[in-house]
Amino acid sequence: MSSVPVIDISPLSKNDNVVDQQAIDQVYKQIHQTCKDIGFFYITGHGVEQSTMDLLLRYTQKFFALPMEKKTALSIHKSPSYNGYIEPGCERTQNVADIREGIYCGRQLLQSHDGDAMVMSDNFPEETDLPGFAESVKGYKAQLTKLGFAMIKALAVGLGLPEDYFVDKCSPPMSILAFWHYLPYPGDTDSWGVGPHTDSGMWTFLLQDDIGGLEVEITEGQWVEVKPIPGTFVVNLGDCLQAWTKGLYRATRHRVRRSIKTDRYSVPFFFNPNRGCIIEPIETDITRNLTFTKIVKGLEMPFRYGDFARTLLEKSHGWSRGQNNIN
Repeated sequence: MSSVPVIDISPLSKNDNVVDQQAIDQVYKQIHQTCKDIGFFYITGHGVEQSTMDLLLRYTQKFFALPMEKKTALSIHKSPSYNGYIEPGCERTQNVADIREGIYCGRQLLQSHDGDAMVMSDNFPEETDLPGFAESVKGYKAQLTKLGFAMIKALAVGLGLPEDYFVDKCSPPMSILAFWHYLPYPGDTDSWGVGPHTDSGMWTFLLQDDIGGLEVEITEGQWVEVKPIPGTFVVNLGDCLQAWTKGLYRATRHRVRRSIKTDRYSVPFFFNPNRGCIIEPIETDITRNLTFTKIVKGLEMPFRYGDFARTLLEKSHGWSRGQNNIN
């Protein structure tokens, strides 16, 4: 495969009472095959209105246009659940500083005093600074969460498992919504906003503007641009899906090239397993004879997803283990 495919998933998101199982099965087959081949694809027919997508991108630009003191007041270091603003160069990928600024909304890593209940402490800007932002974020997250649950059925069916196999493993999902701003780089050499990496969780649903810059490594050393297509989300798989399926499904490396002249904005939604979900190889007729590695970004399977997420968070931000009780 030399390009990133487009899959129309509208049979999965219809709200009427008419179920076209043949159409649904066809979508499941397309997703299954693409997860094996490349682990990256566009989706259309996802049910999220274009006006909603446009609004999120406008809010992204407005947030990053706020004065720096307004943004740093929302610093991720001030949030007990690690939501908030990230200054350029403060987050690292493969030990290299990311040349982008961002804000995380919805990360759920803080354990409450009454056990395993999760506490979410979003670090939203003041309503007077960005009217409607918090409400729009919450509504968008709800839509993308619903989409994530619809999509995981395809994974289960493709693996020969019951359709609802992953539902309890993702309830509630440790989902994260992020907003990114890649500053332009006025030069004639390559400059990366974020270098080659794989995502850590299950799905990533990416809303990108029309500037471009995202690239995916479809085979070793062969990078292909994932150009913006209006009205689509770019979907890619994370390390947990690759680990679960013993490498049958691909967590594909990708990177973002900075534009020479223009700011780039994107809004990724990371749909992840729940905090206590155990990540270990799934044995089915399809995966049984596959060889695989037990080590996933430094952790040996089986492990809890919450432990995995915490380890990667500490590594990317240079925080010490156990800080702020993120267990």
